[in-house]
Amino acid sequence: MDPARRGGRFRIGVRRRCERRVHAPARARCLSTALLLAVLCGTCVAPVSCGPGKRTSYRVEQGGVVVGSQVVTVRPEQGSQVYTSVERRPFMRFDTKTTRRLELDADLRRMRRYYSNSRVPGAAYRTYIESRDEGYAFLENGLQTFFYQPQVPTEGAFAPLEADSACLLQALIDRFRAASVPEAIAYVIVPSRSPVVRQVHITSPSSGRLEITGEGLPKVELELDQDGTIVSSRAEGGVNIERGSAGALNSKPYSPSRGAYDVREVRLTTSGTTASGERQELAGSLYLPGGKSPYPAVVLEADYGPQDRTGCGLLSRLADGLVRRGFAVLTCDRQGIPESEGDFASYTLESESRDFDAKVQYLFLRGDIDPERIYAIGHGQGGLVASQVAYQNPYVSACVLLATPSVRMFPELADTMAVERGRRGALLPQEVEAELANTRNLVNLLGETEGSTAVAMDHTVFLDWMRTAEFLYPPDTMRNLAVPVLVVQGTDDEVVPAAQAEDLMTSLEGRGKSTQELALFEGLGHELGPWSDEARSRPYRSHPEVDPAVIEKITDWLKALE
Repeated sequence: MDPARRGGRFRIGVRRRCERRVHAPARARCLSTALLLAVLCGTCVAPVSCGPGKRTSYRVEQGGVVVGSQVVTVRPEQGSQVYTSVERRPFMRFDTKTTRRLELDADLRRMRRYYSNSRVPGAAYRTYIESRDEGYAFLENGLQTFFYQPQVPTEGAFAPLEADSACLLQALIDRFRAASVPEAIAYVIVPSRSPVVRQVHITSPSSGRLEITGEGLPKVELELDQDGTIVSSRAEGGVNIERGSAGALNSKPYSPSRGAYDVREVRLTTSGTTASGERQELAGSLYLPGGKSPYPAVVLEADYGPQDRTGCGLLSRLADGLVRRGFAVLTCDRQGIPESEGDFASYTLESESRDFDAKVQYLFLRGDIDPERIYAIGHGQGGLVASQVAYQNPYVSACVLLATPSVRMFPELADTMAVERGRRGALLPQEVEAELANTRNLVNLLGETEGSTAVAMDHTVFLDWMRTAEFLYPPDTMRNLAVPVLVVQGTDDEVVPAAQAEDLMTSLEGRGKSTQELALFEGLGHELGPWSDEARSRPYRSHPEVDPAVIEKITDWLKALE
């Protein structure tokens, strides 16, 4: 979430009549260009006639394999031109369905409003943009955190742009064609990346072809038919969009093929309550090895986000390796994701810790699990939760931390990730600066607000995940742990820098009790193995191929404790 930079303050309403002001970031710097024949900020002379309800279907390809579909509709509606789309990417990390609605004035000169809703199993992420007198307002609701700017300035008319959305590309093309020029500069924002206003350069190298380029954006090459409708779009380093049917596309979460072990569906009761006051239940999978019980057992906890029991495949890989080495393994869908009860929109680190504690309790009460050998393993945020439960629950005998931060998830890790993305070129310098400013705004908001929610652009945003993330300070937990701890870290982690593993070890060594060990894996990133993209992961969703050496290290270390 990257706010446009500007001076000033903004105000949001908070339930229980709690509200506050926060400094808004400074104004965004627009890109420069050597040649400008037209600027699409008011030069459109006539709307492009697309006919009532013009509808076009597209397929999305990656490496020559169809991985998604898009259906785009363009129609006039009450004095405006409306662009809508339904975009499916079932083989992404989370099965994703995005709906968009962009409203322009009938003459295409000005954007009125934009809305997108990206749904994944059990959760929905929404973005709202509304035109204002001297700019626009922006809200991206990321459920656990959010970005809100009530007044982002822009020097001219603008529209949202995503290089992999035929809907938004078509809107930009129609504005360009209405200007009747061979090339132009347009003002755009990329909602999935940043509300910072930027310029793109549009050229027409030949009849029926367009090129779009801009700083920090992939080059997009477009082929159009005689009516100006997109026939194909190719984004440099991205996916290709081709007109035509994608056919039936169905995916499922990654799960290992069953071998010499049993996998059982389980439901366990947590301390959380439903709307009717009953105890919430989590749905999960219990992997049981062959041989004689009681078995040593492991509880697996996934990283940040709406994770199911597979942990985007990472937990499934770990479970498969552990159960083949004689460990029972329990892994569950998170609250509200997708078979567990509850609502992920109100999920916090505190509720995650309670759920983890319930998983340990479930194993302890089973007759086929050795109560003296129950271990906690967590990845990323899950590592923080696993260590917290290992500190509090006497039935946890050891803890394994995978790519786990040594700082608070919010705000310190959020800032670290922004800086790291900038260092790797994923964010422009002004975007990094804006991201850091947004984090400061949210910290101030939490400090001055008593309620669990706030209201921005008439939409409710949730505060309590950030509160619990601020509260959970890893060094304190590490110094109080009384069980053996294994820290597993890749040297090329793009989310948690490898230096943070050393910081964890410093805290663990200072406790003066039990044992700890650091296992560094050269060249591995945050997912501890190469990534299987959408095309290669079919029929599963994209997932990491966890390095076998990581699984071997974990199982050998746990067995050495017995």
